[in-house]
Amino acid sequence: MRAWLQSNISYLTGTAEPVYGAEAIQPVTATVQGINPYHTLDDDDYRWSTPASSHVETQVFYIRPNNGNLMCFVQLIHSNLGSWTTTAQSTCRIFDLDNPENDLWTSTNLDQFSFENDHTCFRAANISIDLEGKSAYRIRSSVNMDSIIDLVIHQESPPFKIGENGTSNYGTDPSKPWASMKHVFWPRTRVEGNIVSKGKVVDVTGTGLFVHALQNGKPQHLASSWEFALLQNPRYTGVMMQFKTPPSYGSTIVNVGGIVSKDGVLAATVDNTIEHVGVTMDPETEWPEPTRIAYEWDGKDAENYEKPVHMSVDAPLGRRLQRIDVLSEIPTWLRGFVHNVSGTKPFIYQYMTPVTFRLKVNGEEIEEKATLFNETTFIS
Repeated sequence: MRAWLQSNISYLTGTAEPVYGAEAIQPVTATVQGINPYHTLDDDDYRWSTPASSHVETQVFYIRPNNGNLMCFVQLIHSNLGSWTTTAQSTCRIFDLDNPENDLWTSTNLDQFSFENDHTCFRAANISIDLEGKSAYRIRSSVNMDSIIDLVIHQESPPFKIGENGTSNYGTDPSKPWASMKHVFWPRTRVEGNIVSKGKVVDVTGTGLFVHALQNGKPQHLASSWEFALLQNPRYTGVMMQFKTPPSYGSTIVNVGGIVSKDGVLAATVDNTIEHVGVTMDPETEWPEPTRIAYEWDGKDAENYEKPVHMSVDAPLGRRLQRIDVLSEIPTWLRGFVHNVSGTKPFIYQYMTPVTFRLKVNGEEIEEKATLFNETTFIS
């Protein structure tokens, strides 16, 4: 029984993954060295991919409402575990920075789901996410009565991806990748609508970010850790996404991002850095939780790729909004077994912090206040 269980856990968690080395990953950042990484989206970038093999594909709508000190997100997750079963799940989160007792978290498995309109729209019982004219999403959901959602997400600045397809490929033969990682961004959105949170109408009209991501492969094979940053104020947005591969792919770091103003994309950036300036050991998880973090975006202007563009922020982290135990829904004995056998112990740390950032465009520097929402994820 133990051997059978271990073999299946090995398949699911990736304990049998060979060491291929860094040459077995082709980062999207390597495809744009010395050239402009900024690319607009094409028709495929608006579609759900839904591969038949193991994958996790997500659409995440981050929202910073104008009223109140709130941070929200609505997420749709489509996944296939080991090619055995395909599932869809919706989540909704409201963080109330001033009144944490009003925080909301719902996670709901979806039934009778399908993709329509050339795979650009998602439908399931009591939920729909519709792309409207490649410039807006309409979200309606009553799958969970604690979080009834009615939103329109408008594109406020041009969307972008890094390189021609926004994709990092995995495999020893670059022409035949066996896995991939892709991100596309609507970096600055205008949000209209509300979320009925446990019977109370919350007006979430404001600004935000939309990210469509695909991990085409077993997620724990593709990344051992993640970093995400969303820096926002009324005039500027900075977004950064970084993952580090497991040793099987040489512990390679891939970092993509962008700097956006209310008038357009200033730069798509790949020469970015993240440093955990201060850490403390979390005794419950034994992960080094960040207490101070520094982000630097570095690139050139998106239009002509001539003018240097640089943005930086270095600040102690504010309130820890949440620490998510990704394996919390499986039995405790199995969770411990997975950790002991595979070293997989995924936790997500989320924070919200008022910060001051510096932005320099072609030698001219400004300094402004903003809000930083960031995540640090440890997997293995």
